Amino acid sequence: VKQDVIRLLEDHEERVASLADKHSFTLDYIKRLITTTSGLKRKRAPGRMQALVHIKAQEVNASLPVGSKLKAPALRKLVNLDDELLEISDEKLEQAKREVDEKRLLSTRGARPNVASAGKDYSSTSQLIQKEFDSLHLRTGAVGFGFLAPASSDDRGRPIWFVAGNNSVDFVRRQLNTTMWDLLGQLELWASTKN
Repeated sequence: VKQDVIRLLEDHEERVASLADKHSFTLDYIKRLITTTSGLKRKRAPGRMQALVHIKAQEVNASLPVGSKLKAPALRKLVNLDDELLEISDEKLEQAKREVDEKRLLSTRGARPNVASAGKDYSSTSQLIQKEFDSLHLRTGAVGFGFLAPASSDDRGRPIWFVAGNNSVDFVRRQLNTTMWDLLGQLELWASTKN
């Protein structure tokens, strides 16, 4: 396996070099293009309309049962018809923006409502971590490893390990006297018994 991985890395380096020659760019520039992540974006602050829609949603949807609550497009139309709401004070607008921001934070960091959505979140986040590990190694030469395991046997996420640099696996084998898979299995067992 080690030889195949080394061959894969050599082939990758050759392909990157040929791509740089073909398009007349430096090797470092092509590597930066390959390894730069586009998934990390700055969070945008809530705008005026989002705050007004939030206020209108609290007003209109409070008495409606689940399933019949108005969605954002209908709420926007109601906001545009409400002259009093459009003349809202700056203080109330800022308060509504803070509430929208808190709601966003809760939806991104809060507990997932079911096992399926938690599994999807686990999967997408672990893929992002793996991509960032690879990118960091290619950009800086950093080496390291990491493990993720679901907290219980009911979770849909699969245990996974990440490495940055091909010698990280050798480090675990030689210095810790175990394999990545054994260490991952121990983490999975420990996590499922602790929760």
